Amino acid sequence: MNSRPTAPKQILIVDDDAQAREGLALVMEAAGHAVRTAANGLEALQQLRTSRADVILLDLAMPTMDGWTFRIQQLGDPALADIPVMVLSVGGDSLRPEAARLGFVKCFRKASAGDEILDLLGEVFDVLDQGGMA
Repeated sequence: MNSRPTAPKQILIVDDDAQAREGLALVMEAAGHAVRTAANGLEALQQLRTSRADVILLDLAMPTMDGWTFRIQQLGDPALADIPVMVLSVGGDSLRPEAARLGFVKCFRKASAGDEILDLLGEVFDVLDQGGMA
């Protein structure tokens, strides 16, 4: 796991699985980040329009509004389009072609996400702290 310190960031975790959502939130909070959660894409959009996040961790298969629809809506909103999104899915890297088309930073396999996500968050936050995404 990457031990490089980063300034605390606002992370939005979007997942309909309450256990997965809260477990990941605990990991991110233990790493010093402020975490909010949403149970679906619609709830996430509503939260983001009130208070932006620095990065979004997004499940794709959710009721009400799935992750794919959320991402299309997010990209269509100039106030939200630049927030980096990392996918959490049972499909993991198999989603790479479609994920690349929608500009996801990375796709993680849910079962092995914890340390890997913290490492990538460190890299994403370094880029954000330097003024933008590469």
